[in-house]
Amino acid sequence: FTAGILSDRLAAKHMVCFGLIVCGVSTLLFSTGTTVTQYSIYWFLNGLGQGFSLPSLLKLTKENSSPVRFATNWSVVLISVNFAGVSNPFITAYLSQTYYWRTSVIISGILTLMVATLCLVLLETPAKDASGVDTNKQQNSGNDKQNDNTRVIDILQYPLLWMCIISRFIVAVSRQGVSDWSQIYLVSEQHLDVYMSSMFISLVEIGGICGKLIAGRISDMLLKRRLAATGAHSGADQSTLKLMARLPVSIAMLSLNALALHLYCFHIRHNTSLPVLAITALLIGINTSGNVVNLSVIATEISPKRAGLCSSLVNLAAKVGGIFTGLPLSLIANTYSWNMAFILIEIVCIVCVCMQLP
Repeated sequence: FTAGILSDRLAAKHMVCFGLIVCGVSTLLFSTGTTVTQYSIYWFLNGLGQGFSLPSLLKLTKENSSPVRFATNWSVVLISVNFAGVSNPFITAYLSQTYYWRTSVIISGILTLMVATLCLVLLETPAKDASGVDTNKQQNSGNDKQNDNTRVIDILQYPLLWMCIISRFIVAVSRQGVSDWSQIYLVSEQHLDVYMSSMFISLVEIGGICGKLIAGRISDMLLKRRLAATGAHSGADQSTLKLMARLPVSIAMLSLNALALHLYCFHIRHNTSLPVLAITALLIGINTSGNVVNLSVIATEISPKRAGLCSSLVNLAAKVGGIFTGLPLSLIANTYSWNMAFILIEIVCIVCVCMQLP
């Protein structure tokens, strides 16, 4: 959260490099740890470094993307996280078996520091014109000069920002709720076998990768068409045009996610056919992960100069949603059932869609 706010004031390149350096150094220190306290401190620092990197990567992507390529490029960046999650267990297992586990951790730390060095050398800070203003910011913000002096208190009064915050919370609850608790729900309440429930979760992850690309591409295509229709040099508010183009994607994905949750709650049984199971899983993965991309992009375009603050608030909502899928959701399931818990998520998702409709 703090890193997002700082990214409005500091160069994204330097924050990304700083975050990577913190991650690399803490990883190397982790390999030297001998007590639980040391491991906890070093891994806390590692998480701190990751927290500095992600919001800055969003800003860095925006600085190096045209408005009609921003969402697509950001989706590619986020997909790298999915590929890392898939490949990392295999790489870690190989290094741990081939070498000592501390050696594999040292290799990871050294690679992180090497990437930080490459970023510091190769990444370019946006060029500035004679007045000292970033030319890339001028390109991205267009005619949004009225947003440049927006106060923080004014931003917190934006209905669209709160809509993004609520939507991101719902998306996080849907995504993590299904990922974390589907094994229990499908096996214990719907009597699917472990293989089918595991396949369901895998299909959700596959759908997530596809959903990020789909959301980014469609969002940029709609923006490009709207800009072409209004004219590149028109006096229209560029920020409003971007939001009007990208918001329908969020509404559509939330609606499809509600449909997928309905299938998940009322049509997934022990005798459900494989195609229905696969379609439900893919729909959940595509629409939840796709909305992660789209809502992140929308947040940065609400107020260009306060993009870091807006994206931090939206990401904070996602963290709160992740917390809700832990003890609170399990308490609801314990009091009623897991089916009722997911029905509640579906209802909230439908309410969120209704809030976004004009």
